Amino acid sequence: MKILAYQPSFDRIAERMAAISSDITPVMIQSDGSVMTNGTPTPDDEVLFDIAWASSELFLHGPVREAFRLLQNAKQLQWFQSGAAGFDHDIFRRIAATGTIMTRSDAQGISIAEFILARVLEVIRKTNECRELQANKTWQRLHFGDLWGKTWLIIGMGAIGNATAKRAKAFETKVIGVRRNPTGEEAADKMIRPDQVREYLPDADIVVLATPLTDETRHMVNADFLTNMKPGSIFVNVGRGGLVDESALLASLPENKPATAILDVFETEPLPAESPLWQHDQVLITSHCSAESDANWARGDALFVENFGYYVAGEPMRLVVDFD
Repeated sequence: MKILAYQPSFDRIAERMAAISSDITPVMIQSDGSVMTNGTPTPDDEVLFDIAWASSELFLHGPVREAFRLLQNAKQLQWFQSGAAGFDHDIFRRIAATGTIMTRSDAQGISIAEFILARVLEVIRKTNECRELQANKTWQRLHFGDLWGKTWLIIGMGAIGNATAKRAKAFETKVIGVRRNPTGEEAADKMIRPDQVREYLPDADIVVLATPLTDETRHMVNADFLTNMKPGSIFVNVGRGGLVDESALLASLPENKPATAILDVFETEPLPAESPLWQHDQVLITSHCSAESDANWARGDALFVENFGYYVAGEPMRLVVDFD
């Protein structure tokens, strides 16, 4: 089996992979985008592989463009393991159209969930105000909010939504999850369908978007959605920027619907310098990095090794993507 992978990522799991099968020919993408097959330099038009793994490390720090060029031109690809949770880019559908089995990753769910809790607590516990008072050497008592008793509405109850729900419930909150096809295993107090979201928005203190971007979900957060939000609520988007009509969000912020928007993803990335979101005092911005953590790579490595074991044994793999 010829396995295409990013060399630094594969080096971490080589021994574990060899323990599963001795029939492995490593086809390694180097940091400069060149390819080595079993240690031999290989021109792009001669690169052949049966399995491909795009690790989170490759996506964030490697020659990802070169890797996906190879993937698009693959002639015998049987299985592609992505280090990402989402598959909304057209390139994934083109790869799947060749009959390739595609599996996604849930490794980033924990990192993103912790990010969400941290930023929500930052708002409720007035972290920025505390820092300003300290910087100005001002002794002033503040009144804080609590997470206790709050209602969360989490739209998208996959790995990210479930990990967020578990952590939110540790604060004795109520979690309402939204999913098109619930499995019954979601960590929510109540599950609803996407067409019921408007009904529950007025009671939600924290609204989280962790759903894929599709034709159906594009700009799901529009003027009507925002009008129905609870005044003083907190809105979080860690899904995709295209889920939100940013102009409608900017128009709704003065009404405190929401009072704070926590945004890690944007319709245009990088977010243009002229965007009014940058300096809006009701918006907290990060640069599509909520999944970045020390442990994310280790979880992604473990998932690929686990699925490789299933693949070799002819057993069903975890997190197979269904494009239908």
